[in-house]
Amino acid sequence: MTPNQIRTVPGWEDANDGEIQMLLNACAERWHRGGTVLIDGAKPAIGAMLIVSGELQSSVEVGDMAMPVEVLGPGHWIGTVSALDEGVEGLTIRAVSEARVLVMGREGLERFRSQPSPMALRAYRMMVRSMYRSMGKLTASVAQVQRAQAQKKKMTRSEMTNIGFSRLSQLAQQAAGRDAVPSQRNVEIVQHEGAPVAANFRAVR
Repeated sequence: MTPNQIRTVPGWEDANDGEIQMLLNACAERWHRGGTVLIDGAKPAIGAMLIVSGELQSSVEVGDMAMPVEVLGPGHWIGTVSALDEGVEGLTIRAVSEARVLVMGREGLERFRSQPSPMALRAYRMMVRSMYRSMGKLTASVAQVQRAQAQKKKMTRSEMTNIGFSRLSQLAQQAAGRDAVPSQRNVEIVQHEGAPVAANFRAVR
């Protein structure tokens, strides 16, 4: 990868050759096909990654639900939570198209940010901003998924009423020894014999 190629990446337009070479020395170049998972949200990333070309999709997965969060393009740093805070990312990131990234592992990160260069300091600040941005997106997205799960599981009042009357009919059939009474919305006791629980029911239409 050449310095001129790096200068096409947002945030690196004014970098000089020496600063770009310092970045390249600290990173490994990787190509990924569309659909490839670069970061599993449940596992630490291999390092901070600068997107050079292509598009990536971040999503949050909770239980059996997954929700897209945003599309990321050149200039974005990903994997920063793992690189800077040694934690898991939380957001799963897949390549939407063929993508080219520069991967900076922890050793490379330490070497890079120790360099007395304004560009190195700027890049480190970009990573930190990216980390907090990702954490904010994750928090908001998890809350949305949890609300969606709660709505998915929540029964309507009508559904709960129908279940209740169905269960009531089953109990009446068991107590009276009769065939099951069809479930209806309105039920009244019309005959009562023997023990208190031995009752016949009929539906009121």
